[in-house]
Amino acid sequence: MKNVKVTQRPHVIVSLTADEWELYMQDGQGWEYPRETIAKMLNHRIERAINDSQNRIEAINKITITLAAFSDWGANDTEGHLVATKILDLAYPQPQ
Repeated sequence: MKNVKVTQRPHVIVSLTADEWELYMQDGQGWEYPRETIAKMLNHRIERAINDSQNRIEAINKITITLAAFSDWGANDTEGHLVATKILDLAYPQPQ
């Protein structure tokens, strides 16, 4: 139909573990939060980054900030970025 534009934003639910995020072990580090708590926080923020964004670029920018915020646990390392990229690819599939 002419003059009608339909857009659909992805809606994700993320429930990855600390091991799936490949977060650092906390043994002897004295960090305030255990790894699984950090994983839950990451999951929630990644969900919001994607669900509240208008497009992939906006989601990437929000996710980059989120991963940086959890860099003490390794979220901003290569592994964390690879996990986030896999989630983004699921939310925003590339045309084949």
